[in-house]
Amino acid sequence: GTVSDCGFFTVNEITNLVIQDLEFRNQHIAGVYLAKRKSKLIIDNCTFRGQNQLGIFIPGESDNVIINNCRFYNVNGKALYILNTKNSIISGNIFMNTGMIPGYGTTGDAFPMSAVLAFGDQINISGNYINGVGHNGINCMGSGNIIEKNIVKNSLLLLNDGGAFKCYGKISADSEWKNNFIYNVPGNFESADKNNNQIIAVGFYLDELANNMSVT
Repeated sequence: GTVSDCGFFTVNEITNLVIQDLEFRNQHIAGVYLAKRKSKLIIDNCTFRGQNQLGIFIPGESDNVIINNCRFYNVNGKALYILNTKNSIISGNIFMNTGMIPGYGTTGDAFPMSAVLAFGDQINISGNYINGVGHNGINCMGSGNIIEKNIVKNSLLLLNDGGAFKCYGKISADSEWKNNFIYNVPGNFESADKNNNQIIAVGFYLDELANNMSVT
């Protein structure tokens, strides 16, 4: 049973923080929740298992964040959700069964039940393995981002209108997606508007107003 909202939580502005070699299990909100500004943050070799909403949540402004060699299993909402970041790296992580229980996870946003949701500039997302996602595999919005050498299997299993790799909006610009591998993006009408009978399930989804993007 879940008795804690968060495994590691702070609302302080912090620089030079390392969270390493820890396992977080069954928190109601997030395994790691870091509010306010963060700089020079490393989350390395940690395991996140069974969080009801989020594995890692970094909503405040941040820079030079490294999330490396972590494992995310059975997170009901978004496994990794980072907002307003720059010069950050998400690499070598494993995401298994994210957002795979209908009705659970996060609500009130357009991108629930996704493995990676990142907003920011100069983000490098590389060498990650994702298998089993209710919505998007990797959704990255911002400029100057590089997404490469990732494997996404079995995404968009429970929801519609998304992709294995996705971006959206005018802020999504001047970025490179290269050398990525995709398997099985079926889409699902179960929770969709019954008047919309169109499956929108895409491998690489450069959504409305994305510009100057390179997919190789």
